[in-house]
Amino acid sequence: MGVAQRTGVLLPSCPDLKLALVLGERALFVNGDLQTARRWFDSAYRLAELCGDPSSLARAALGLDGIWVHEHRTCAESEMVRARQRHALAEALSLAHHCLLGPGHAAIRLELASELIGQAAVTERGGDLLMGLLWRTVDLYLAADPHAERGLEELRGLLAGHDHLAVGYVADAIEVMLTIRAGRFAEAEKRAGECFERGVAAGDMDATGWYGGQLGAIRWFQGRAAELLPVLSDLVSSPTLSPIDNSYLAGLALAAAVAGDRRAAAGHLARLRVEEMPGSSTWLVSMYCVVETAHLLQDPDTAARAYALLRPFADLPVVASLGVACFGSAHHSLGMAALTTGDLPTAVEHLRAAVRGNLALEHWPAAALSRWRLGQALALRDGVRDQAAAREQAVAAREARELGMVLPAVVGRSSAGRDGCRLRRHGRRWQVELGGRLALVDHSVGMGAPGHAGRQSGPGDPRRRPGRGGLDARAGGRVGPAAAGRAGQGRLPAAAGPAGGGDRRAGVDERPGAGGGAAAGARVAGGGAGGGDGHRRAGAAVHGERGAGQDRRGQGDQAGAGADLGGGPGDRGGAARHGADGAALLLPAPIVDRWWNGMSRPR
Repeated sequence: MGVAQRTGVLLPSCPDLKLALVLGERALFVNGDLQTARRWFDSAYRLAELCGDPSSLARAALGLDGIWVHEHRTCAESEMVRARQRHALAEALSLAHHCLLGPGHAAIRLELASELIGQAAVTERGGDLLMGLLWRTVDLYLAADPHAERGLEELRGLLAGHDHLAVGYVADAIEVMLTIRAGRFAEAEKRAGECFERGVAAGDMDATGWYGGQLGAIRWFQGRAAELLPVLSDLVSSPTLSPIDNSYLAGLALAAAVAGDRRAAAGHLARLRVEEMPGSSTWLVSMYCVVETAHLLQDPDTAARAYALLRPFADLPVVASLGVACFGSAHHSLGMAALTTGDLPTAVEHLRAAVRGNLALEHWPAAALSRWRLGQALALRDGVRDQAAAREQAVAAREARELGMVLPAVVGRSSAGRDGCRLRRHGRRWQVELGGRLALVDHSVGMGAPGHAGRQSGPGDPRRRPGRGGLDARAGGRVGPAAAGRAGQGRLPAAAGPAGGGDRRAGVDERPGAGGGAAAGARVAGGGAGGGDGHRRAGAAVHGERGAGQDRRGQGDQAGAGADLGGGPGDRGGAARHGADGAALLLPAPIVDRWWNGMSRPR
C-alpha cells in the first residue's frame, strides 16, 4: 500500500504530472534553462499534492532548488521552496519507512519514524504526526517491545480527537491481532470483518488481503486450516496482492498439507523458492508456513534451508505486515525446523524459548502450541515416559481446551532407528523402538520367540512369520496375544486422558488428515478371557488406505483404547494381518507412532 493511500487519498490518473517533471528536468539538466525549470517544477509540485504522489512531490521540491546555492533571492521565494522541501522530506521519510518493513531493518525504521514525528512539528500537518506515531507503534510490535501498547494508546488518543480513515484502519487491524493473541477467536473474527469494512471505506488496496491473513491466523490456531483452501486458492492469484508478498502461496501450501493433499502442498512449496523470497513485511509469516508445511511433508531439506534463513531473526515475533496478525515467536519455527531434520536437542532449545517468548507476547494460542510441540520433542529426545514431556503436554492440552484449539498430532521422528524396529528385553518387559519412538510392553510367549532379543528387524528381514507371534517383514515387529491384551487394559491408551483424540474439545487433532498425509487407521477391540496364558486378548486391524477413520465400538474393558491411530505423512500402514486366532497386534511404523503419541500424553 502506498503512503498516499494511507493518508486516505485515492490516486487519480495524473499524466500531466509526469510530463511536468520530465519537462522541468530537461530544462534544468539538459538545457540549463533555470527559469523554465522553475515553472515546470512548481506545476509538478502542485499536481503531486493533488495526486498524493510522494515520490513526485520530492522530485519536484528538489528540482525547485535549481543548480546554484541561494538561487531564490527573495525571502518569500526561498521560504516557499524550503517549506515545500520540508513537506517532501516528511513524505520521503514515510515512504522510506514503508520500504524497510523486512525483519532486518528494525533499527533504521525506528529512526525514520522518530524523525518523521519531529518533522511533523515543522510541516504542521496532522497527517505527518499520525503517520509518524503509526510507524513507531508498528515498529514496536514488530520488535516485540514490551511497551508497544503504550504507542497504540497514544495513537488512539490522537485519533479520538481527529479521525483519519487510513491510520484508523491500521490501528483497528492491530486490535484484531491482539484479540487473536488473547485467544478470543469468535470476537477476533467479528472484529476482522468490521476492520475489513473500514479498510474498504478508506480505499485501502490491502483490505482483502489483510482480512484473509487475519482469518487464516484464527483458523490455524483453531485447527481448521484446511477450510481455507478455497479462499487461499482465490487470494493467491489476486491482483490486489503486493508483488513481493509470498505469504498467501505459503499459506496455501500449508492448508493443502493439513488437508492431506501432499502433491499440491509440495508443488506450492517448490514454487516459493525459499532462498529467493524478498525481504518484506510478510517474509516471516511466509517462512512460518514453509516450516510447518515442510514438517507435515517430512521434508528435512526444506526445513534445514528455512532454519538457516530464519536463525538471525530468532527473537522476533512472526507478525504479518503492519501488525495484521501474529503467529508467535520465531523460535517456534526454528524449533519445528530442527524437529523435522531430527535435531532434537536444538528443537527442544528453540521450543523452550518459543514458550517463553509467546508468554511475554501474551499470545496464549501460540504459547499452547509451542508447549505442545515442546512436549513432543522432549518425548522424542528423552523417551515416552519422560515426566517433563508429559507435564508440558498436559498443560498444553488444558490450555487448548480452554481456548477452543485443536492441537496437531506428532509427525516428526528422530533420525536414528528409521530403518527398522528394535526389540530389547528389560526383565519382564520389552522395549520396542522404531523411528525414535519407544514403547514398553509386558513379556509374552510371542515376544520371547528365539532370536528376537536385541535384534533389529527391517523391511528385508527374512524372519517373517505371519499369523503367529514374532516379526513380520512389512510390519517390522509384533507383540504376542498376552502383551496385546495388557495393551488393551491400559498399555496403549491413545485416546485416554484430557488430550485424547476422541474429544475435539480436549484440543488434540487425531483425524487421519490432520497430520497432513496418508493416514493409517487402526482398531483395537478388547476380547474375552484369553487362552492358556489367562490374559485378555485384543484384536487389531491395520488399514493402509488414505483417510481410514476411527472405530470406537470397543468391547469389554478397553480402558480408553480404540482411538484413531493414523500416522502422519510418509507413514505406510500394512494390510490387515491377524494371527491364526485373530489376537496378535502388529507394530508397523504408524502404529508405533500413535502408540508413542498416546503414551506420552497425561493419563
